[in-house]
Formats: sequence, structure tokens, C-alpha cells
Amino acid sequence: MEPEQNTSLPYDILTGECEAAIRKHLARTELLDGTGLELEQAKAFAVLSLWFSLAVAANARPEIIDADRLRLMLMIDEIQTMRQL
Repeated sequence: MEPEQNTSLPYDILTGECEAAIRKHLARTELLDGTGLELEQAKAFAVLSLWFSLAVAANARPEIIDADRLRLMLMIDEIQTMRQL
């Protein structure tokens, strides 16, 4: 069995990387429709879910997590709403 390894990642870097990944998936939705569109949206939500789990596990302040989570959810929702118009 290998020894346990610990990693540290600042909250702002974690959030920035996740936001960049979400934006990448949302940018792809502009070129897709149907199943491809749904898959990229699902990937964006999966990144958001992973970010949330990591932020909570890192003991970030709940009010900061909530504010960033809302901002990221609105970013995803805005793209979905624009596509439906």
C-alpha cells in the first residue's frame, strides 16, 4: 500500500479552473444541437458538482461557496435559456 499523499489547492484556483472548464463546455454548445448539446450541458453541470464537493471538503466558507455556486449555475442556465429562444 502506498503512503497517503496530501495535496493543497487554493480555493480561487480551484474555482477558476472549474469556471474555465464550464465555459469550455458551454462554448461547445454553440456548435451543437440535440444529443451533443445535452452532453456538453451535462458535462458543465458535472464540473459544477465536482467543484462544489471539493469546495465543501476543503472547508471553504459556506457563504463564499454559495455565492460562487449561484454564479456558476446562473452562467450555465443563461446559456440554456438563450439556446431555447
